[in-house]
Amino acid sequence: MADERRPNETATSPKSPRIPRPPSKEEVDQISEAQSMITDDWTGEGGEKPADR
Repeated sequence: MADERRPNETATSPKSPRIPRPPSKEEVDQISEAQSMITDDWTGEGGEKPADR
């Protein structure tokens, strides 16, 4: 992959950064759902509160 060149790119041209594609709506929903399960132990914010033991 290091030897892979883009169209119109020569060996002496500066390397252009590879910008990742933005997440799809489904990926955003999946990430948001996963983040909603995270609880901050210090502040207690977010996620479901643990059941009393």
